[in-house]
Amino acid sequence: MSNFRFSPQRAPVRLLLPVALLAMQAPAQSYETQSLPAVVVTATRQEQLMSDLIADVTLISREQIERSTARTLGELLSEQIGIQMTRSGAPGTTEGIFIRGANSNHTLFLVDGVRVGSATAGTPSIDVITLSQIDRVEILRGGASSLYGADAIGGVIQVFTKSKSGAAGTTLSAGAGSYGSRDLSFSHSGNLDKFGYGITFGESASRGINVNTNSLATNYNKDADGFNAKNFSAYLTYKLNDAEVGYRLLVSRMFSRFDSASYDAAFGGPYNAGSDWKNTHDVTSNNFWFKKKLSNRWESSLTASLMTDKFITTPSSTYPNEQDMFQTTGNQFGWKNDYTSSVGKFLLGYDYLEQSISSTNTFDRTSRINNSVYAGYTASFGKNAVQLNVRRDDNSQFGGKNTKSISYAYRPTDAYKIFASIGTSFKAPTFNDLYFPNIIGTGAGNPSLQPESALNRELGLSYVNSAFSATVTGFLNNVSNLIVWSDIGDGFYTYSPSNVGSAKIEGVEFSTRYAFTNLEVGLNLTAQSATDAQTGKHLPLRSNNYGTLFALYRNGDWKIRPELTGQSQVFSDAANTDSMGGFVLFNLAVEKSLDKKTTLWLKAKNILDKNYLAFYSSSYKTLTPGMPAAVMVGVRHQF
Repeated sequence: MSNFRFSPQRAPVRLLLPVALLAMQAPAQSYETQSLPAVVVTATRQEQLMSDLIADVTLISREQIERSTARTLGELLSEQIGIQMTRSGAPGTTEGIFIRGANSNHTLFLVDGVRVGSATAGTPSIDVITLSQIDRVEILRGGASSLYGADAIGGVIQVFTKSKSGAAGTTLSAGAGSYGSRDLSFSHSGNLDKFGYGITFGESASRGINVNTNSLATNYNKDADGFNAKNFSAYLTYKLNDAEVGYRLLVSRMFSRFDSASYDAAFGGPYNAGSDWKNTHDVTSNNFWFKKKLSNRWESSLTASLMTDKFITTPSSTYPNEQDMFQTTGNQFGWKNDYTSSVGKFLLGYDYLEQSISSTNTFDRTSRINNSVYAGYTASFGKNAVQLNVRRDDNSQFGGKNTKSISYAYRPTDAYKIFASIGTSFKAPTFNDLYFPNIIGTGAGNPSLQPESALNRELGLSYVNSAFSATVTGFLNNVSNLIVWSDIGDGFYTYSPSNVGSAKIEGVEFSTRYAFTNLEVGLNLTAQSATDAQTGKHLPLRSNNYGTLFALYRNGDWKIRPELTGQSQVFSDAANTDSMGGFVLFNLAVEKSLDKKTTLWLKAKNILDKNYLAFYSSSYKTLTPGMPAAVMVGVRHQF
């Protein structure tokens, strides 16, 4: 695969060279720093100014989403420091997220505080949540089980939907582009006396590309693999004195086509390769909350939610079923108390999670309950800041698990910050890991599995002023008891899991931004080593080096954002025999304001039509190309 090796594109480098040279001129006040101070909640589960945080957090605002070249949440996340995204070809297919080299199922995914994902596969449902639904995204890197419990080994991604009861207005956006692509979204929010309300709905679609170009592959089918995504969100709040009660509904559906093949032991090989394979992925979330200030220092909140994640594949990959269906239902209840004292802020809470599954396959157990209590403390003393968190999880499947973390920051001046943290985290085995039925040619679960465990450490230095910022962070994450699926050797490619793996993940992240009167330049780079601690092999689908370089130029009614994204070589298998070369892509976003309410926009991905691989397997002869050059243009109007 030498023709896919890392080869920087000279043309975009020349385009951005003047921008880099301008960065050496005297700085001026940034447009970004003129807005109100940003407030986040994911890092501590309490509202806190970004400037006061100890943890390594990224906030992506609605404005940043609109001017990004991303069309999906996975693409948006992959532009951020420390995050890689995998996808089997074009938008619409399943997206995997790797934070700081951890596994894709080591990411906890929250939507408005609700866990969203599959308890059978154990992966977050990133691909189902569309960008039109999102108000902002918060990314917490590093182990966070002491705050959130299972699955937060690599970090936490929390999406907040368009549900600000304090904002009022209507926005309509429509666009079309390459490969029959189209995007349409509508959102409206308002206030009636003490009530706040809002709705959002939209559709995104494309006829797609062929996601497997090798005619010798067992799953080859020469067709376009497109998608259609629909979404609807609504909320209603009522405020009375020092109390608020609210309800939020989220409904998302992703329909997508792909290439695959079934395996039948009796038949003796793959079949159905020429079938029209399709996935239907539905996510629904009902979320209720009540919060009240019990005193000037004490606020208490109650939350209750019902989440369903349903995934249907047709035809079936488990003969003789006509289709495969996996549904997760999550009932969640939480009680959180925030107390502010003269010596810091205290956090005390209780979480209840009941997960149940249903499937076209028969599992020995189909439900589990997790009860947990957690506590936290954050405080600042002069130039020093500290954050302490502890948590106890009791699970009906695997018993109890204790996690803890401590973080510390020292500010020698207002601009500089030195920070460090250490904490433990864990990943719960999935229902597939534990109870997947014994199906020849597919797999069999192992009910004796224990949770994966991790110890995460990081040390960093940051500098921030009105026009320039830079942060460098070193991290080390040791993961033990890794659940590894391996061939049982029956000659039919049947796999079963066991706690035999361990991983060592270490690296350095660097990010910087430099702002002028009408120009901003940004760069983020990650250099990491994610290896199997026993064999020394690279963990699959993780690069040693990746990053993003961008410039944002503003001139009157125009905003122009060129961007380079790239990564070095990755291996697609644990044995490191199947390699995919690195690549650099040139993307571009442009906005033109016609007036204060109407904006024309353009998003162009892979402008130079770089030929690169999204996935490669020599065993199955699968050859999946990355997305070729694609352009979308549209209009956004605010009423």
